[in-house]
Amino acid sequence: MKHKERLKENTVNVTVDEVLERYDEKIDIVRQDFDYQVTIENWQVDHKTEKGYYLNVDFGVANHGQIFIGAYKIDQLENGDYQVYLKKKDFFHFMNQKDSTRSRYIDGETLVRQLSLYNGTTPLRKEPIISTINEIVDAINFFAEHGVTEGSQLKHMEANLYDALDEAQIKLDKIDEKILELTQVAKYLIAKTSDDPDEVHEAKTALDNMNVNSALKYRDIQQELSSEKLGRKILKNKLDQTISEINQFNEIKAKNSEEIKEKYERKNI
Repeated sequence: MKHKERLKENTVNVTVDEVLERYDEKIDIVRQDFDYQVTIENWQVDHKTEKGYYLNVDFGVANHGQIFIGAYKIDQLENGDYQVYLKKKDFFHFMNQKDSTRSRYIDGETLVRQLSLYNGTTPLRKEPIISTINEIVDAINFFAEHGVTEGSQLKHMEANLYDALDEAQIKLDKIDEKILELTQVAKYLIAKTSDDPDEVHEAKTALDNMNVNSALKYRDIQQELSSEKLGRKILKNKLDQTISEINQFNEIKAKNSEEIKEKYERKNI
């Protein structure tokens, strides 16, 4: 059976064009989804074309080159800086223009580290569960926009949404544990530079017990801590926002059920 014929048989009261339009919107959203958001400064952009940007990137000593990133992954800010949106599994070609043998392919996660390394900014890591919640909420809203508040498909999506929210809460708890651990490490790294020998010994012992790399610097921990806090804030906001939307949707369902009940009672008077 052809796709359009299947869509016409759908119990939801929508047109084929509306479904196809929403499908196109979803493709665009998926294309622009990201795992990391990192801010880069103007000097890190070599030049721009209609299709995207060529960024200056260094890998070690005397290994300077450029990486091309599509325009849809970059937004220019009012102050002249740029925000870059990358996925872990994105791949980019690092081009060393003076020595092609030093050119290489790198993934999005590596590129984020390199871009933030040279300007000292903290990359924002977006939790994958946020994308899952957005997709389910978008689907539920699609039904709600067309007056559908009951049905097995809707109930299935609502169940998936509650599972996703539970997963988000579990992730929040893990982030809290991570933030606590990083805060403790930061405290011991500061104590390790103390003038008090006993305090230094205690700090080194604690860091060894926590299996912390001896080469780790306080600045590295601070950057990771800032990233975790930013990620937590966004996840918490998404969780609170989604719960609020669920409550509103349930109020609409209850209102619709009450109206149907009143119509039925009036009909049988």
